[in-house]
Amino acid sequence: MLVKTACLLQVLSVVVIYSGYGYSDRVGLTSSRAPCAGVVQVKIMRKWERVCDSQWNLQDAAVVCKELGCGVPYSVPPASAFGAAMIDAVAISDVQCRGDEGSLLQCPHSTRIQHFCYDGRFAAVNCTGKDHTSSFYSTSSLSIECD
Repeated sequence: MLVKTACLLQVLSVVVIYSGYGYSDRVGLTSSRAPCAGVVQVKIMRKWERVCDSQWNLQDAAVVCKELGCGVPYSVPPASAFGAAMIDAVAISDVQCRGDEGSLLQCPHSTRIQHFCYDGRFAAVNCTGKDHTSSFYSTSSLSIECD
């Protein structure tokens, strides 16, 4: 007697891409409980370091807020407003964004750090946080029947 074996293989693929506010793999904010406020840091060669506040302004802050999905800046306070430690390393200074760049590291900047940057003069920002979340959800399935 011949027995037929039937099988059903179903593969379900779910892709969820979530882009919440306050996150980028190259730029971040520290020293604050709020995800859209704090001292600006950049990741260079797998190491997070601070940005000097030399020439730091609202145009520079606008790029950071946009990159993090945090709306627009409403102030660029001194880093001391967030209690930032003065011993942290500084990666870049003299940032000069136009405001339309996609990333802070695309803005002209210097890696030559002035001595006063080591005295706690770090770039900081308060963003509105209005671009809260965006998400994309997709599913696909594949069914295979065999005997």
